Amino acid sequence: MGHGSPLFRRYGSEGIPRHGRKPGDLFVNQMSSWYEPSGIKTLACLARYSAVLSRFPSSLASRIKSPPRRHCRPSLLPLLEHEPLVGISFKSEVVQLTMVKTMVILGAGPGGIPAAHYLLKHTAPRVAGGIKVVIVAPNTHLFWCFAAVRAILPDMLADDKVFVPIAPAFAKYPSEQYEIVLGKAEKVDPGSNTVQVTGNDGSSRAIPYDELIVATGSTFKEDMPFKTIANTDTTKQALHTWQQRIKNAKSIVIAGGGFTGVEVAGELGQEYASTGLKEITLIVSDDLPFDPKYAASVREAAKRTLEGLKVKVITNAKVQNSSSSSSSTAITLLSRGKTSTLEADLFLPTYGIKPNTSFLPDSMLDERGFVNQTKYLQAQGHDNIWVVGDAGNLQDPTGKNTDEQVVHLVKILEARLVENSKDLPEYKPDPKIMMGVSIGRNKGTGQMGGWKVWSLLIWFAKGRYLGTNHAQDFVAGTRTMTVQKNWGQ
Repeated sequence: MGHGSPLFRRYGSEGIPRHGRKPGDLFVNQMSSWYEPSGIKTLACLARYSAVLSRFPSSLASRIKSPPRRHCRPSLLPLLEHEPLVGISFKSEVVQLTMVKTMVILGAGPGGIPAAHYLLKHTAPRVAGGIKVVIVAPNTHLFWCFAAVRAILPDMLADDKVFVPIAPAFAKYPSEQYEIVLGKAEKVDPGSNTVQVTGNDGSSRAIPYDELIVATGSTFKEDMPFKTIANTDTTKQALHTWQQRIKNAKSIVIAGGGFTGVEVAGELGQEYASTGLKEITLIVSDDLPFDPKYAASVREAAKRTLEGLKVKVITNAKVQNSSSSSSSTAITLLSRGKTSTLEADLFLPTYGIKPNTSFLPDSMLDERGFVNQTKYLQAQGHDNIWVVGDAGNLQDPTGKNTDEQVVHLVKILEARLVENSKDLPEYKPDPKIMMGVSIGRNKGTGQMGGWKVWSLLIWFAKGRYLGTNHAQDFVAGTRTMTVQKNWGQ
């Protein structure tokens, strides 16, 4: 093709108009050969003409495929080798090439799923060139962990109440705008902006990103099924195993006076202790359940309600170790400097979570393994790595805090991607205490600010279903835990 071809005739031998345009624009005459019936998906740039390529950013020009030499006119070829990374917008005879932003979200749980829906529904249409959302997680289903305290009991909640399939919820989006990768992040390299992923099938893959969201959450020590363990099948199996253990046991000791411990003790108390079927004991390290930052009246109500369900509450004691035999478990307690041993058929620990952050560089983490999180929800020192939920160290690892961080993060990303703003909105955690703990299926306690919440209100808002009535909508992207409608619509 010579310089007198239709492509170059109007603008001279360099293919760039003499009155000037900004680099990155490719100028062509309107030619039918550039069009496909289904609309332009890819654009062939003539790599043989270095004068044109010299006006492209080097990072883009180096990735453009040359057309075969036998072709004497423009042909449609994939612009990039691996990903659909080019958005094309037409203004008269100007074709503006803009790179599609790749948003990688690590984790498909309470943080990752609502973030992905919002980005795809609300943010993608407003970003020049568009975005592609890549969700990396080993689980095929969302485990509604907020109901795990009840699901761990046999015959209480069917699997489909607490395990909701993820993929069908994203089928409504164009396939080129998202990808779900079933696998686990092994290593994040901030220098090259890539994540190394091992698939559930054993395959290995490096995924590049423009923006990375870490929403991998946490797991309970001892691999207790109060959160996802490894993947969906492993979590289901663990849940079923514990259901059988609880069914067979006549005496059960629960360790941990936090929300999970109290809720598990309440469920077991109502189902078994209150009817004399099993002996249920809860061990707490303080003189009352819950952290001392909560009102004494709330903590006292929790202990009183448990005792009303015939749960034995041992206070000011810590578990030193436990050892199991074929018939029972011996639990060694330390209380006020003295040790004692407690025998039970089953020991159920509910204390101690660990963040799922082993794939991140040590320089990103604090001494406990949580990500050092800034007030803009970024990983400290990395302006394109974002953290929400249990993996970060900005707030306590609770569902409420995770949800509020996600709601704010999508605003930050819109300001960054849509408006190209450098002045990002700061995340300001709400200092007001808001908590509700169900104690059995009919009772509970809670706190809003300095006020104790009535048991009846906790039952109505939480205890009846433990959120399982909202799990389907949550996965579908129509709500979050705190935003009740129009989230991904």
